[in-house]
Amino acid sequence: MELTQNTELRTIEDEDEISLLDIIQFFRRNWTFMAWGTLGLSAVAIALSLLMPKQYQKQLTLSVTPVPISVAGIPGVDIQQASNKTVKLLENYYDKIDETDVKPTYNTETQQIDITMRSPDTGFLAEAGSQVSTLLQQEFQDTLGKAIANSLFSTELEITKQQQVLEQLEQQIAQVRDSNGIDPERIRTTLRLEALETQRAEVVARIASLEFDKQYLEPAQENLAEFTAQVISIQLLSESKVEPTRSLVQIAVLAAIASFMVAILAAIIRDQARRLKDELSQKK
Repeated sequence: MELTQNTELRTIEDEDEISLLDIIQFFRRNWTFMAWGTLGLSAVAIALSLLMPKQYQKQLTLSVTPVPISVAGIPGVDIQQASNKTVKLLENYYDKIDETDVKPTYNTETQQIDITMRSPDTGFLAEAGSQVSTLLQQEFQDTLGKAIANSLFSTELEITKQQQVLEQLEQQIAQVRDSNGIDPERIRTTLRLEALETQRAEVVARIASLEFDKQYLEPAQENLAEFTAQVISIQLLSESKVEPTRSLVQIAVLAAIASFMVAILAAIIRDQARRLKDELSQKK
């Protein structure tokens, strides 16, 4: 009894297994269907891809190198900070333009920015290199312009404050000198005078430093474009040609592969449907 059951189970398992011969017979039965299906689906896919707007791409490589600024109110940035800021500027700007895909990435090893641009407009891509350089120059110029204006405002306020402090110190020094005639108070007066003169020297040095910053910032504000070019070096290192994202050969190959897979699936369904139909007819 057990031997009979084991034999039946093995027979069922053998029927469920797919051998190499089954695969060869399957392709032999359906090769015409799969061939015509692959050709038909490939033709449809290629035709649809040709009817769709063509996409073109371009590769750019930039370097953004800042020059350290030792002026109060204008924060200095290193090359990584400047490059990360550049990436965000490009993402925010081109995200608003329809049918344009721009992907900037900062390469920490080369310290360069790689930009991949895709668009159906070849004219836009042809001018992309100069447009990107101009855009970044203008964005950094606007950022520096605001920082310079704020720094000048703060510097002028601080100069006014320090000048008032200097006037008060001058008055106190004059008063101490006038009271220097009394002998018992002479030592105390001398010490007080030395302390006031030290404070005055510090205030004078502070005013001189602020005046230097002001003399540096005012010409920078008047010639903002030239100043920006001096403190932020933006170089277009490489610029590729405008090329289609995919050639006709690539489209044809991908269409053929995808169509062949779909044709195989359709052939399997078709084959199983035939087998099921035959089994049902035999039972009747």
